[in-house]
Amino acid sequence: MKRTSNIVQNNLSWIIWGVATFILSWFIVENAQWLIGDDAIIIKKTGSGIPFSIFDTINPESGRFYPLAYYAYNILLIFNKTAISVQQHYILVSIAFFVFSFFLFRLSREVTYRFSNNKILSDVIALLFTFMILQRSYVTFSHLFTTIWIDYLLLMIFIYYVYKFIYTNKNIFAIIAFAAILYCIFCIETIFIIPASVGTLLLIAGLTRKSRNETVFGASLLLLAITYLIIYYFVVYRFTVNAYDGSHGAERTLIQNAMDMLLNQKLVIVSLLILPVRLYMVLVKKDSYEVLFDTLLLTGLAFAFGSFVLGLNWGMYYMISVLFVGFPILYFTIKYLKIKYVLLIVGLLSIFYIRNYPKNIQTVQTNRLETKSLIDQLSDYYNQDYTFVWRDEVLVDQNWDKMMSQWKNQSLTILLRHEFNQKDFRFNTQAEKAKSLHFYPDEYRKILWDNNSKILTEKSGVIVVVND
Repeated sequence: MKRTSNIVQNNLSWIIWGVATFILSWFIVENAQWLIGDDAIIIKKTGSGIPFSIFDTINPESGRFYPLAYYAYNILLIFNKTAISVQQHYILVSIAFFVFSFFLFRLSREVTYRFSNNKILSDVIALLFTFMILQRSYVTFSHLFTTIWIDYLLLMIFIYYVYKFIYTNKNIFAIIAFAAILYCIFCIETIFIIPASVGTLLLIAGLTRKSRNETVFGASLLLLAITYLIIYYFVVYRFTVNAYDGSHGAERTLIQNAMDMLLNQKLVIVSLLILPVRLYMVLVKKDSYEVLFDTLLLTGLAFAFGSFVLGLNWGMYYMISVLFVGFPILYFTIKYLKIKYVLLIVGLLSIFYIRNYPKNIQTVQTNRLETKSLIDQLSDYYNQDYTFVWRDEVLVDQNWDKMMSQWKNQSLTILLRHEFNQKDFRFNTQAEKAKSLHFYPDEYRKILWDNNSKILTEKSGVIVVVND
C-alpha cells in the first residue's frame, strides 16, 4: 500500500496530465460527424476507401504544393480496405493529439526542472504551461479538414528532439528531428522557414562552438529548406496563374492583419517583449547565447513575420509560431525570475487560456450535432422527392464570392452523396417541382435577398430555404 502511494506521489503530475489529456482526446472523437466544407476532400478519398495520392494536393496554377498534408489518413486503410468512417478518422487524430500532448508536457517538465529543485512548483508550472499551449491547438485537432494537426505533432517532435540533440550531442536525436521536419515541410508551403531559420542559426552556432555535429545538422536543415524551394520553383511557381489567397478574401492591409493575428496569438506578443530583453542580456550584459532557446525564439518570430507578409489570416497558422516561442518564454522567465513569480505569470496566462476549453468543446460539439440534425432534415426532404436547387446566379463575376459559392456547392454535393448514399446526387440550377429546397451561399445575401424567405437553416455559410 505504501509502495503504491509513493508511486502515485512520484508520478502525480503525469497522472493529472494523463487524465486531463484523455478527457480532451475523448471529446475529439465524441459525436464525430462529417462537416460541410473541406471535409469533402477526405470523404472523396479515405472516407470512400481510396488512398490519398501525393498529387492530390499539388496545384501549380494556384501555387499550392503540400503533397503530404492528407497522407497520414492513409494509415487507416491498413486496418480497413473499405470506406473509413468519420469516427475512425477522429480516433487517429485523437491519438495524434495524445502524443503531441505527451511531448509537450515532457519538454515542459525538463525545462522547468533545469532551474528549480522544487519539484511540486516545477510540475505545476509544467502542467499549466502544457494545457495553455494545448488550448491554442485544441480546436484544430477537433476538425479533420485542416490537417495542420499533423504539422503540430511533427513540429513538436522536431522541437523535442532538437532539444535532446543540443544537450546530448547524440546524432540519433538529430536524425529523428530531421525526419520529422522532412515530412512536415511537404505539408504546408510556409514550413520551409523553420528548417531555414533553425539550420542557419545552428550552423552559425556549430561553427562558433566548433561543434561538428551541430554544424552538419544545421547545414542539413538549411539544405532541406533550399531543396524545397528549388522543387517548389520548378514544379509549382513557374506555372502559377492565380496564387492562393492566404487572406481568404479578407480586404485588410498587411498591418491590420498582422495586428489581428497578434491579438489572436498573444504569446507571440509576449515573445516580442522577451526579444529585446535577450538582446540586452547578450549584447550588453554578455550573457551566453542559448543555442536552443534563442534559436527557437528567433525561428518562431521569423515564421510569424513570414505569415504576416503572406497575409495569412487563420490563427492556426500562427499557432506554429507559438510552439516555437512558447518554450523560450518559459525558459527565460524561469532563468531571470524567481520560481514563485514564474508560477504567478504562467498561472495568470494559463487561466486566461484554459478557461476556454469548455467553450471550445461546446462549440465543436454543437456544430457536429447541428450538422447531423441538418443532414437528417435534408434526408427527409430528399426522401419526400424535393428538388435541391443551388442559387448563386447573381454572382456572375469570377471573384472570391463566386469561387466560394462553387466550392460550397461541390463540398456539400460530396457530403450529401455520402450521407444519402446516392452517387448521382447533384444540385439543380432551377426548381423542377413545386416542392424544392433552395441553397444560397452567404455571398448571395450581399447582393439580393428576400427577407420573407422561409429559412430552414443557416449552416457553414449556406442558407437553406424551403419552397412548398
